[in-house]
Amino acid sequence: MTDAHDEVPQDPAAVDEQQPEDTQAEPNFMHREDVNDFTKVLKMLGDPIRFQVIDVILTRGETDVTDLVELTDATTQPAISHHLGIMKTAGLVEVRRDGKHSYYSVARGETGDLIRRIYALVNPDSTDESSSEE
Repeated sequence: MTDAHDEVPQDPAAVDEQQPEDTQAEPNFMHREDVNDFTKVLKMLGDPIRFQVIDVILTRGETDVTDLVELTDATTQPAISHHLGIMKTAGLVEVRRDGKHSYYSVARGETGDLIRRIYALVNPDSTDESSSEE
């Protein structure tokens, strides 16, 4: 058995020769389609009224248009409906109709997950009740 003091230190040049020359991993860039989807969501949430809509829906859960007018800076039902239409077309929200009433919730799937993650970053004290409904 050799004592630790008896071991011959390795030559640093010899150690370098044993390791592969290119030890750096290739960067893991996002796919172009993912980048486009991500920036689309960010652009949609960049509008204060739309972000307020997400805030209300994630705080209260499924919400109808009348409540969204009252709880956001949108001054009229047509104004909030305009924003909701854009958000629905972009895949950020889903609508459930019940008679004459329309109830909005954050989209399910990857887009909804992304919205919830962004919201949690900017509002860490939030209670995301809508995620428990799914």
